[in-house]
Amino acid sequence: MNRGERMTNYEKNAHDEAFAWYRNTTKPPSMTATMTKQIQYKMNRYIPQKVHDASAQAVKAMIETVLSSSTTFGKIAPVSTPSLKEADNAIEELAAKHRNIATAEGAGTGAGGLFLGMVDFPALLSIKFRFLWEAAQLYGFDPSIEEERLFLVHVFQSAFSAPQQKAEAAKRIREWETWIDNIKSKEPPENWVDWTLFQEGYRDAIDLPKLLQLVPGFGAVVGAVVNRHFLTVLADAAKQSYRFRLLPSETNKKDLHR
Repeated sequence: MNRGERMTNYEKNAHDEAFAWYRNTTKPPSMTATMTKQIQYKMNRYIPQKVHDASAQAVKAMIETVLSSSTTFGKIAPVSTPSLKEADNAIEELAAKHRNIATAEGAGTGAGGLFLGMVDFPALLSIKFRFLWEAAQLYGFDPSIEEERLFLVHVFQSAFSAPQQKAEAAKRIREWETWIDNIKSKEPPENWVDWTLFQEGYRDAIDLPKLLQLVPGFGAVVGAVVNRHFLTVLADAAKQSYRFRLLPSETNKKDLHR
């Protein structure tokens, strides 16, 4: 959209939805969330260390690949500048496709217990980042550019991290142009992501549901439901994140409901 134009009713609604997502992502964790996290930490002891190790390696390998390669998920389609409404409609279709893929993958690996459950970590990561890769192009951004790939990583963190990391990622997304210009002037690309925090945050975000997925038979149902949910959460994070970048820059400073 032309940033000099006044917002349409659709864009005003999109603005409100984006800020609702932002407030929810940056708010302090509730008592229920804190209690759930404590339970999760206790249950982590029942997940074999090799599963933790496999998850950590899969996360690091995927993120390093995404950041280092401009052709991770194939050639970039010609990037146009869509209207916000067109992009939002397109991402819903894209999300539906990837939810179905993730659901089938989760059901298949969940049915196999521990061994295939471990296979699900890198497979689901690949589905998530392929979705983000394609979503960027729907909103008119080119993931062959290093900074745009880093943006994908922040969208991912805003969806799957510990509360503090989610909040930090969301704040950077809201002020993306300012933040990326600042970090580029201070740090080399290899320091743009804190690997330890990233891996721990993602692991903690998915450990509890993935533990249930490792149970043979029962895991098939859990794997399908959980993977579908994960793609729904990621799709919403991507939509709201790109809305902040496509709406007029001055409106990103205004949360009308504060």
